[in-house]
Amino acid sequence: MQFSRFLNQHNIAVKSIPDNGAEKVSAMERRTHNDEGERNYVYSFRGQPQPNPPADIFIAARPMYFITHGGWFIVTLNETTSNAVKSLF
Repeated sequence: MQFSRFLNQHNIAVKSIPDNGAEKVSAMERRTHNDEGERNYVYSFRGQPQPNPPADIFIAARPMYFITHGGWFIVTLNETTSNAVKSLF
């Protein structure tokens, strides 16, 4: 199976940040309610490379999971997938 196909099937996104930069970024979660009263998850970031709030945020209808390893900043929408990826490191 192609690596990119595997990532797509498991809803995994990977961003490469030079010089182990992913280890220097942290994600913060805030929960809000939208106009329909449903919960939104708002994610912002701090660290280096310097994020650009409010442009560098995610607003999601369900939780997102962030994993950093060296220069890899990995995002998934599934806790089981997140735990499986973490176990590889």
